[in-house]
Amino acid sequence: MKRALLILVLLTTSTVLSQKTITGHISDTSGNIIPGASVIIEGTSTGTTSDFEGNFTIESSGNTPTLIVSFLGFKTKKISISSTMTTIRVQLEEDAFQLEDIVVTANKTTQRSQDVPLSITAVGAKELARTGSVKAEDYFPSIPNLSISASGGGGAGLGDGRSSGKNIAIRGISGTNTTAFYLDETPLPEFADPRLFDTDRIEVLRGPQGTLYGSNTMGGAVKVITNQPNAYKTSGNIDISGASVKEGDADYSIQGVFNIPILEEKLALRLGTFYAFETGVFDRKRQTHFNGFPLNTGDGTGANPNAIWDNPDGSGTQIPFTGDPIPITLQNSDVSDTHGWRDGETQKENVDDETSFGINAALGIYPSENLKIVPKFIYQKTEGDGLDFADFRPDNFEQYRIGGIDEKYELELLHSSLLIQLGLGEYGELTNNFSFSEVNQFDREDVTERESSGNSSTELTPFDENGDFADLSEAYFYPEFMDRTGALTKVVEELRYSLNNPDKKLNITAGLFFSSETSKFDGIQPRNSYLGALSNFFGNIGLPDLQEIIAAENFIWFSQDTDFKTDEFALFSEIYWDITPKLKATFGLRYFSYKQELKQKLGGFVAAGGGIPTDEEITDDGFTPKLNLTYTINDKSLLYGSATRGYRLGGANGIVPVIFAEADLAALGLEEAPRTFESDFLWTYEIGSKNTFLQNRLIANASVFHTVWNDLQQRVFLPSGFIFVDNIGKATITGFDLEVKGKVSKNLQIGGAFGYVKAEVNEGSILTASEKGDRILNVPDITASANIQYSHQLKTDKSMFYRLDFQHTGERVNTFSPETEPQFIFDAFSILNARIGYSSSKFDIAVFGKNLTNEIANFGDIISLAAIPFGRYRYAVGRPASYGINVRYKF
Repeated sequence: MKRALLILVLLTTSTVLSQKTITGHISDTSGNIIPGASVIIEGTSTGTTSDFEGNFTIESSGNTPTLIVSFLGFKTKKISISSTMTTIRVQLEEDAFQLEDIVVTANKTTQRSQDVPLSITAVGAKELARTGSVKAEDYFPSIPNLSISASGGGGAGLGDGRSSGKNIAIRGISGTNTTAFYLDETPLPEFADPRLFDTDRIEVLRGPQGTLYGSNTMGGAVKVITNQPNAYKTSGNIDISGASVKEGDADYSIQGVFNIPILEEKLALRLGTFYAFETGVFDRKRQTHFNGFPLNTGDGTGANPNAIWDNPDGSGTQIPFTGDPIPITLQNSDVSDTHGWRDGETQKENVDDETSFGINAALGIYPSENLKIVPKFIYQKTEGDGLDFADFRPDNFEQYRIGGIDEKYELELLHSSLLIQLGLGEYGELTNNFSFSEVNQFDREDVTERESSGNSSTELTPFDENGDFADLSEAYFYPEFMDRTGALTKVVEELRYSLNNPDKKLNITAGLFFSSETSKFDGIQPRNSYLGALSNFFGNIGLPDLQEIIAAENFIWFSQDTDFKTDEFALFSEIYWDITPKLKATFGLRYFSYKQELKQKLGGFVAAGGGIPTDEEITDDGFTPKLNLTYTINDKSLLYGSATRGYRLGGANGIVPVIFAEADLAALGLEEAPRTFESDFLWTYEIGSKNTFLQNRLIANASVFHTVWNDLQQRVFLPSGFIFVDNIGKATITGFDLEVKGKVSKNLQIGGAFGYVKAEVNEGSILTASEKGDRILNVPDITASANIQYSHQLKTDKSMFYRLDFQHTGERVNTFSPETEPQFIFDAFSILNARIGYSSSKFDIAVFGKNLTNEIANFGDIISLAAIPFGRYRYAVGRPASYGINVRYKF
């Protein structure tokens, strides 16, 4: 018995002593970190992957194992470990015959994009540079079943004016707050649109992401991931670009990034800054004559077919305008505040010039291989001299204006975060992310044509600035504008635990989430000159009571003060079960609870007597489940099927004053607008496949999906300019995504993507005039892209590349009655870009052409801050053709 115990002790001691812990760091030959690289002990199934800092830890039962290190796009490397080695550094060499893969955190754990069982597009830093992408509209059109629109199509929000131009639609799910936009770990408003500066990668997750990412991810999520400080290598770059732009002058930008290890492997600082100027392309011209409504695009001297106005006899009937053009008299034009037309001024060129600048700062603290602390600060600001919208049609670069007021805008983003990750070895990882974000915006809109034409769309102002009856031989207009300021702050806290151990049959991601979002939006339309003249007019005709009302409202035509606050709490979990070595099941569940408060009051002459303050509180809670089954055919191919529920928070509507919109509401069978609206939700059922063929030379991913969308939140637009949201009907969406890329040879690479959706209303509504079979708003049925790139070595460290990119977005509509409202049909567009580049160890130089065919993309009509000027619809459009050069110095 004693002998047996002695043998057991000796065997146990021998086993323990033979266990060896090996740690390492993996990078490419230039020192860039490679996360997600596979590390396997030869002859065993024991393996691990490198984390986002390129570090790994592996346990060996032998004292001198051989490690096999591999990653898609790089040559596999074998490393023999001696008996004295416990720490190694590995450099992998790129394999020109293989395609590259990107490591993502779509499931909030580190995975190769090809291993994630959902429809995802990942765009890495190299691809962003090769395509010259700096804004969302640069890379969005290359992603299947993703589009951006101006007016959304549904959902609550205050994204009117210029801010309404950045609604993201994925797989036919359009409208405000249907797609989450993330900067690192923090959700931001879609319109924040940070510049792609010092970006590591973009992840686009298609389909509902409710369990891990929460509300407002019915369509999916877009994640912009910035670079982390590197404690292993001093590096940086200075990037300068310039381009000549058709219809404008020149774009230019300069940016720089500097990364320095302060304490090797333990502490690093990363700094970056940029400045960019984007030339305006729209010219503002003075309209000097009036020739009927709708106001034409010319100077008033030409014909305006089908123009009408109110009969001058005072009967109120509308008649054709057939007379000669009437000279416009601009009353009380004060240019000191609003920069309207100055004496003798008839034109302003490139009124939509835009400047932007920003700074990034991050500190990487790595006390041990298991602990990571990264505080980060990002600030960006954009200032525009004028609105970059086209009047009447997308290719119209002339803006004829009576008042000539500068339509300025500003957008400011401040984002700070603290990320803490604690590795627990084989027991998983703890991650805590706290962030604070602030978005400030300002918009000014020239509403002269809208507001100076009286109470109807066809009536000229009947009095001059002294309040005397107007002489109909002149058309009196007053320069008018509306300002809107907004401030949004958001605090987000998420604590989660992840276990992703390939040796275990059960793994998990679970956590808790809290966010508190406060937004304040104020709108004001002073109209001092017009109301002063109106007051004089009332005095002249003996109505002093109305004069008192105008004075009581401080000569303000309309004002709106709005305060939103939304608090959301959630618990979430996804469990990953390896039923067999090839079959895996994912069970996800999220519990959410939220409270929203809305306080709003209206003021001014328009709302006098109808601006009853709103004080609404909405609460709700619920569950969002997810089921996914994944079958791994081999290490290169997998099949998956999923059923996922997505949701969008409900909320409260702003005030729609009955005194001003009574007729509009009555036409819909309403006495007043609904005060609140409910959450809407959907189920998406999906089957997909991911495949890598021909020794990593071909990647082909495809998925088909069917979505049932219930209680759609839809905006209801009233002719008086007010909006409310209601839950309306039901819709179904069916479609597929396809992405392919391949290495034809060592030098030639091609790629393509295609998306198709059939998105239709199943149950219509009288409020929106929608009927069964109508298209869901702002959704293209087809999106497609293709690219081809040829590259070759000149010398050991020098190379050239030649690249073409093609992007296509299909036709969209923003009306349920396209046969009678053709102005809301947005034509399909195709964009062709080209880039030729030279690269060495120190320099990257590229010449490029964007939008070579000069096709002007129409992203949709803009929702005016006030109301649409009569007949003059404005569209958010793409940039004209540009040609330029980009130079980057690397160190």
